[in-house]
Amino acid sequence: MNITGASANPCVGLQNILYAIKKGKDTRPFIFRLIGNITDMTVMEGGDVVIENTNNASSYVTFEGIGTDAVANGWGVRLKSASNIEVSNLGFMNCNSTAGDNVGMQQDNDHIWVHNCDLFYGNAGSDADQIKGDGALDNKSSTYITLSYNHFWDNGKASLLGLSEGTTTGLYITYHHNWFDHSDSRHPRVRYYSAHIYNNYYDGVSKYGSGSTLGSSLFVEGNYFRNSKHPMLTSLQGSDIWDEANQVNNAGTMGTFSGEAGGSIKAYNNTFDASNGTNNMRFVAYNDPNPLYNISGKISSSTDFDAYVATSRGETVSNTIKSKSGANTYNNFDTDAALYVKNLVIDQPATAKTKVTQYAGRVSGGDLKWLFDNSVDDTSSLVITALKSALTNYTGALVAIQGEGNPQQVHKL
Repeated sequence: MNITGASANPCVGLQNILYAIKKGKDTRPFIFRLIGNITDMTVMEGGDVVIENTNNASSYVTFEGIGTDAVANGWGVRLKSASNIEVSNLGFMNCNSTAGDNVGMQQDNDHIWVHNCDLFYGNAGSDADQIKGDGALDNKSSTYITLSYNHFWDNGKASLLGLSEGTTTGLYITYHHNWFDHSDSRHPRVRYYSAHIYNNYYDGVSKYGSGSTLGSSLFVEGNYFRNSKHPMLTSLQGSDIWDEANQVNNAGTMGTFSGEAGGSIKAYNNTFDASNGTNNMRFVAYNDPNPLYNISGKISSSTDFDAYVATSRGETVSNTIKSKSGANTYNNFDTDAALYVKNLVIDQPATAKTKVTQYAGRVSGGDLKWLFDNSVDDTSSLVITALKSALTNYTGALVAIQGEGNPQQVHKL
């Protein structure tokens, strides 16, 4: 493709086209349609396709898969200093890039929409917690992000949000109608951000749902948690440091968030469905004298709580309610009239669950089907070897594209 301002035209290969767009001389919007099973390309950046368009603020870039079987096989999409980007209808599997993320927003991105993607195992990384790959959908130093209707398939670490931003100002993100399908943790795991997390389906989560650290503010509403062990965690308090074996809180030996100070979670109208009881679901609301999923008298729920449960979605959380570690308070971003959250009408949790299971992921649920065994997979965070094998051996069924390739001959009688 010829790109205005490119070092040489025509640009050959997807990444070379993107490098030319990065120069900012070509002001057109770009829509890339990806077809079939796409493996590593000749020109990549650390095994990723990298989108960067900071030199052209008026442009936008769309990456969209076509049909049920568009697959990024062995590589990820990395966004860096990018604005007005859409990524949709792609299946990501076997990612082995140096960054390791299926989709990663690395730095200084804004106005990004990632939706209706299938996020499968990546290749195992060097760390013990990367046995299923690194992050499925990670975000750092970026704002005004929406992640919706994505299907997470047994990921180990679904979505890391924030790293070393050092500020809680101006960092906004929305997660809605995502299917966390037997994925283990980080739905999301948050530092610093203001995160609106609504109408997601947490389906057999073996470790934890949403987790808050380092002064982040999470508004978690209208979600459906089916057999999810810890729906919400605030670092170094409540269920995060609950020693189940000894029935006490133990900050010395327990803890999911590497010792980071806590943030704040406001919860409203979530459904906890632990009817089969295999995950020992536990949730402690602020100042609840008789917690439904806690043993009465074991802790003080005014200091060791997982989230503040509001009586209405518009309730303002008092600044006297602070995290046990770090004394951080909820910033009430959701009540700010300048943001969309305040007047949003959301689905009831059961309705959200139905929508998610019908519409999340690629068109018609994608071409790779898998049925989880709830009796095992709800509580296990191990790699499902048969699913891993299906991904490793995946081949597409594409025959030809507009006459290219070797389609079967049609003989007229």
